[in-house]
Amino acid sequence: MNRNLIGIPKEPFGFSNNMKPKFAKPTFEECKFSLTENIELQIKLGYY
Repeated sequence: MNRNLIGIPKEPFGFSNNMKPKFAKPTFEECKFSLTENIELQIKLGYY
């Protein structure tokens, strides 16, 4: 991922569960999900 001089991503990014980070990247626990059937998962991409 390309980042600027202070480490903010220059390109869009997203996390499962549409978690939106505030000051730090979310943990795995915040983003994990259970796959119990055949589903379509949509992840919204955005800029910081």
